[in-house]
Amino acid sequence: MLTSALPAIRIGQFHRNDFPGSDLLDILELLARLAEAREAGLPGYTGLELARMMRCDMDTSMRLVRKLDSLEWIARLENFQVPCYVLIANPQQITVSSLFDLFVIEREELDYQLCLDSSHIDRAALMNALSNEKLEVMLATLLAARARPLVRKVPARGGDVHAASNCLKRLASRSALKRNPANADVLD
Repeated sequence: MLTSALPAIRIGQFHRNDFPGSDLLDILELLARLAEAREAGLPGYTGLELARMMRCDMDTSMRLVRKLDSLEWIARLENFQVPCYVLIANPQQITVSSLFDLFVIEREELDYQLCLDSSHIDRAALMNALSNEKLEVMLATLLAARARPLVRKVPARGGDVHAASNCLKRLASRSALKRNPANADVLD
């Protein structure tokens, strides 16, 4: 089993169990990474880089890339040795609600199924519950709330010192916060 998985492990592919909402989380990560690259003036990321950053397998990342490409939210740049993907949609115009509709629930199909005579579910109550105004937050707002410096991992013998250092700082502040929650505003 390990022998067959070794090539995927070597290139940094990860396997994570799918869970309800995993596509939404993955698409938010993908869009966040592409938005950060655009802000930093980077030429985008390859499919393999995206899979690595999202910590998912290539099949998952490329399935989501194809979906975003079909929506014309991202574009594929062919002028590199390996194609790169860039964000062309404006994060100020993408709502979490639209992502929820695209990657979690298909409202039209749900509405149709609830209208069938065989359904014992109150259609109006469920559809109203799913129409939550709190989902109308813009993607850019989520990205700004979680803004952190972009560190692009460049293959090097010593590894990415900055990323490791930042990770250690975050872990230290989390453990300090667990010991003394009153210092939450001091640590951030």
